[in-house]
Amino acid sequence: MQIQIELFGLAKMIAQTGLVTLEVEDGATYKAIVERLAEQYPDFVGPLISPDTLTLLNCTVFVRNQKDMITQEQVHESPAPGDRLSLLTVIVGG
Repeated sequence: MQIQIELFGLAKMIAQTGLVTLEVEDGATYKAIVERLAEQYPDFVGPLISPDTLTLLNCTVFVRNQKDMITQEQVHESPAPGDRLSLLTVIVGG
């Protein structure tokens, strides 16, 4: 199955593109998608993806279909066919 991920912020700068297509197994979970991103874009590991657990760092999130943020509790769920994912880096502070 192919998953398209729109990249923003730091992810877009590192990948030097705004859209990536990943080949993943049917029914792949969000965690498996993160692991695939780490394989395809090893420079994501550290600033966006945890090197030890291959999960998104707290400042980085998936948004599904431009409206639903995927939480840590949902990482073992799978996107539906046709879902569009965005990868965002959230900057907080004052």
